[in-house]
Amino acid sequence: MISYRCPGCDQRLEVPPHAVHDEQRCAACGQTSQVPAAAYHLSRLRVLRAALRERALSADEWREAAVHYRALDHAEAAVEAEQAAI
Repeated sequence: MISYRCPGCDQRLEVPPHAVHDEQRCAACGQTSQVPAAAYHLSRLRVLRAALRERALSADEWREAAVHYRALDHAEAAVEAEQAAI
């Protein structure tokens, strides 16, 4: 699930990953907002970080992390992830 904050009332909203860029209505205040892509990238990085706490990441997982870091303009972290994939 992707979580982000409603711009109208700051309520935490959760949506499935395929809902990125879709319009969602907040159950608390009724405001409609677009699910931000950044929320998707952050949610995937949270999943990868959790996996890293339990085991070594595969090269593919490190490359995925690099993609998400780049999408969030974290170039340094992206380079580190790319180097870990080697």
